Amino acid sequence: MTAFVSNDSSAETASDTDLSKLTDTAPNSRATIGVRWFLIAAVVLMVIPAWSFAAYVSWQYAVTKRQVIEAAGRSTARTVASAIDFRLNSVEAAMATLSMSAALRGGDIATFYRDADALAKTQRVVVALASPSGEQIFNTNAPFGQALPPTAPEARFAEAVATQKIQFSNMIFGNVTKRWLVTIAVPVVRDNLVDHVLIVGLDTVLHLGEVLAGFDMPATWTVAILDEANAIAARRPFQERFIGQTAHPDVYGVITAAEDGSGRGKTITGEPVQIYYARLRRAPWTTLVGIPEADVDGSVSAAVTPVIMIGILVLLTSLLTAWTLGRRFTDQLVLIANYASAFRSGQGSNQGSSQVVAQSSANRITELAELATTLQTASDERTRYEQRLKGLLADKDMLMQEVHHRVKNSLQLVRGVLSLQARNADEPGTKTALLAAASRIMTVADVHQHLYQGHSTAEINVGRYVTDLAANLATSLLPAETGRRIVVDADNMIWPSEKVTTLGLIITELVTNAIKYGDGTVTVLLKVEADGQAQLVVEDEGSGFPEGFNLGQGSGLGSKLVTSLVRSEEGSVMIDQSVPFGRVVLTFMSAWRNDERD
Repeated sequence: MTAFVSNDSSAETASDTDLSKLTDTAPNSRATIGVRWFLIAAVVLMVIPAWSFAAYVSWQYAVTKRQVIEAAGRSTARTVASAIDFRLNSVEAAMATLSMSAALRGGDIATFYRDADALAKTQRVVVALASPSGEQIFNTNAPFGQALPPTAPEARFAEAVATQKIQFSNMIFGNVTKRWLVTIAVPVVRDNLVDHVLIVGLDTVLHLGEVLAGFDMPATWTVAILDEANAIAARRPFQERFIGQTAHPDVYGVITAAEDGSGRGKTITGEPVQIYYARLRRAPWTTLVGIPEADVDGSVSAAVTPVIMIGILVLLTSLLTAWTLGRRFTDQLVLIANYASAFRSGQGSNQGSSQVVAQSSANRITELAELATTLQTASDERTRYEQRLKGLLADKDMLMQEVHHRVKNSLQLVRGVLSLQARNADEPGTKTALLAAASRIMTVADVHQHLYQGHSTAEINVGRYVTDLAANLATSLLPAETGRRIVVDADNMIWPSEKVTTLGLIITELVTNAIKYGDGTVTVLLKVEADGQAQLVVEDEGSGFPEGFNLGQGSGLGSKLVTSLVRSEEGSVMIDQSVPFGRVVLTFMSAWRNDERD
């Protein structure tokens, strides 16, 4: 019996020692708070990077969308200006032909009136004949021989007499037509003296409004044409009550001496817009495109705001979950420590201990089940968030491809109109100019086609692009019976799309010149040198350039365009006089990289 009691006592002593260690390590309030903050920190480290990445992607998407809208606004302003220039050139050419009429030079005014009236009906204009002093001899809007008021000084017939050059007026309210007009004063010069002045009146609602109506653009955009005094000559959406009124004062601060530009202003109705403008080349007029600020700036907030709100909701939910889990975990530690302390001090019986253990196990199972449910909910929320992010990225790519597709179609339409006008042109110079303009537009359209058909909407495989561009140029510029062809040898490289547009225009101009002035096969080489510079070589089999010829000093539009584009890319251009044929070598830097897909 003595031995038995002695062993029990030692076991009890050992148990007391173990329980003493357990209670000594029981978590205090500082430790429990530390566990909670640890969980919160872990949640923040997981949620914040994902949230930041989603916000960055959304912001990039919005910025890209804004850049597309701005590019479309600038392009529309330039295209409208070109279309109006084309309309003015057509009318001006018709009037120049009329001014050489034999009836006018022979003094047969009655016959000349019939010629002018027929031309006026064809061109849908009003033609007046005035003396150098301003007396109106006839007006096709009135019967021949009817007494007419003097020519309005605003028609600038006096400037046409003084300068012996064609003059374009501002807005005029016709004293015979009783309509808003812009006029073209064409001096008829005989023996270095002005004999008569032909004055052509274009109804702004009919002519300029018709040009604006032919463009496909969003209904929220505003397009207007201003004269030199900033009076509205035409407007879309069409509201005739605005014709002749001065544009909003904010427009004056946007329009500068530059040929084109942009800035913030207001429409005549006071709507805040982003303004894009372009100057006409034939007349001192300006085309304006106004895009609502909500369309330009609203894309950023529309894309980023939902991501920020969802991110805040996910972060708050995760923090609350972490805090709750940390509290339950530390509560269990405190419960176990308290049970050990009570058992050591003898305050509980075996039966009481069993009940405490059973209750503790039940509570733990319940809390583990709740924890599993919470974790599953968080996992589902994260999955939905990731799916939304993937959807935003897919929408961005689809939108960019659709924009490039629409821009390409619009450019193809303009190219078709220019080609049609070229086929109908009688003068070789006019036909050549129209075909050159159509080729330049085709070059830009090809860039947009590669963008919406390629793997990326920001980069292009320049080798494939140059090959396709050469094929299109051969089709439009080289009839099959000539036997000439265009050969391309270009490395497969990836270039940014804005660089490829410049490259395409340069190649178009050089190949066109080689076809026009050279002979035989035209070769296009595009290679990357050892120093990382890109080198473009265009050569033909003709007799070459004259000695001392400098491309930058050429009088043609193509030479000036190539020189300007190369300078904009900080490159250099050289005529290689060491070969007996024509060769142009261009060198410029480009942020190229190899196409890993090939």
